[in-house]
Amino acid sequence: MYRYGVFGGCLETDTPFPELPPITDNSKPPNWLFRTKTGDPQTGEQLTKLGVDQVDEGVTVSMSRFPDGLRLTYDDSGIFDVFPDGRIDWYGRSGAELSSVRLDVLGRVLATAFHLNDVLSLHASAVSIKGKAVGFVGPKQAGKSTTALSLAQRTQAKLITDDTLAIDFGSTPTALPGWQSVNLWQDSAQELTEYQSDDPNDRIRFDGVAQGDREARPTPLDTLYFLVPVDPNEGISRERLPATEATAGLLANAKLGPLLSGPEAPKIFKQVATLTSTVQCFALLVPQTYTSLPDVIRTILRWHEGA
Repeated sequence: MYRYGVFGGCLETDTPFPELPPITDNSKPPNWLFRTKTGDPQTGEQLTKLGVDQVDEGVTVSMSRFPDGLRLTYDDSGIFDVFPDGRIDWYGRSGAELSSVRLDVLGRVLATAFHLNDVLSLHASAVSIKGKAVGFVGPKQAGKSTTALSLAQRTQAKLITDDTLAIDFGSTPTALPGWQSVNLWQDSAQELTEYQSDDPNDRIRFDGVAQGDREARPTPLDTLYFLVPVDPNEGISRERLPATEATAGLLANAKLGPLLSGPEAPKIFKQVATLTSTVQCFALLVPQTYTSLPDVIRTILRWHEGA
């Protein structure tokens, strides 16, 4: 068995996850148990279909509820049954690539485990600045990963998570330390790392974030920014969003949003409403050029550090 650290907890698995840091301390019980199963999972009238989402071109995932938990069914990697106690049973499809399986687990599967335990997952990246979490929300290629990595590399900010921001609702909304490598498109990878490629559609997972640039602790969530591209000649600014607009934006960027319908929808709506009433939400208007990036970083620091 293997044990890895992710999202501030321990994933115990019978399948290696080389992209995650191993845990050698076996004294603490794992938060999630990933097991490879054979045979057929339970089906039939016990399943209630919820929603469907697009993963990649030609690949979809659907969610169903069964009496004990939630099921994710992927076209390519198979079926994942997720239980509230942290168990994850994987029924693999023939020919499923383990790299895709691992990405599914670290994405929507763990987000489903979080959902069963009242933790919201957003499609966002985040850093900690002076002990407070600042998140960057937006669709693919909006600049979330580039902004978070630049802050971690060039300032005293620390990377909390990339791509999936898990938010725990205790006494205050708290950002959990997530998967602390960064998914970059080809142009960002060439600008911020030593990676070189001629394919503009290339995406790489950059694992070179220094340990001192990573945030290992749950961090109170202070601000969420919705990244909005503007003309390169315009300056950097932010506009406070009204609660209704912020709520709609967060629902659109919920990691499991398209999958959660019917009886699951009110739960995620309540979580988002809690966020917009306790966490300040802004539209961050930024030119999407690398020459503007230093000004973007300085401006964000001025807002949150007073520097």
